[in-house]
Amino acid sequence: MRPLEDFTDERLKQHCIHCGVFLAACETNEDHVPSKCLLDRPLPDHPPKVTVCAECNLKFASDEEYLSVFLAAMLTGDAMPDAGRFPRAAAAVRRNPKLHARIAWARQEQLTLFGEPDILWAPEIGRVERVIVKNARGHVLHELGEPMTDPPKSVAFFPATRLSQSQRSEFEYVDYGSHWPEVNSRLLQRILGIEPLKDGWVEVQPDVYRYAVMHEGDAVTVRTLIRSYLATEVTWALD
Repeated sequence: MRPLEDFTDERLKQHCIHCGVFLAACETNEDHVPSKCLLDRPLPDHPPKVTVCAECNLKFASDEEYLSVFLAAMLTGDAMPDAGRFPRAAAAVRRNPKLHARIAWARQEQLTLFGEPDILWAPEIGRVERVIVKNARGHVLHELGEPMTDPPKSVAFFPATRLSQSQRSEFEYVDYGSHWPEVNSRLLQRILGIEPLKDGWVEVQPDVYRYAVMHEGDAVTVRTLIRSYLATEVTWALD
């Protein structure tokens, strides 16, 4: 990825987007958005980052690990992720028996009407939502320079493979319309072609993670597609 400078109002970035603490008065971290554990190694050059308080950055760590391992296990089809395809997730499961047990509990097998096994996965909804919202807040700050500190209006995630063709087309379609992003924001630079978008999306790592940030009237919406499987959408209502 090409590094893009952010020239939006610095006064809007003085507080942690998660807890609201004044950043100049606390220890801070550069938080990767998306979470590093959701990406493959080697990491892309210049991945998006935002400044948050160190305490918030730390508190998301276990949920981020859970989501990365859950996705790896689900895509593998087993509570022990494929070590060749997902080496970090497999290592996390080996060193953390409690995490392995939670992932194994999420895997449920039942028989179809024809007696064939059908595997269902039941994630811990709260943990998944926290990571999705955390990254969505980071994407908005990184791309628009706007802090979304209030709770989102809606949070949704679903397997992209289960969408109908029309639903998938609607999810994939990104329209910036006549409401262009703030002047000097990273997203406007992308729209103008300084680092071109891919069909309206910011591609962090091909087939691994991409996101789209849309400011439409009185709402800001963030969509992500993780591992070409998990589709997410977070929307904030603006005053």
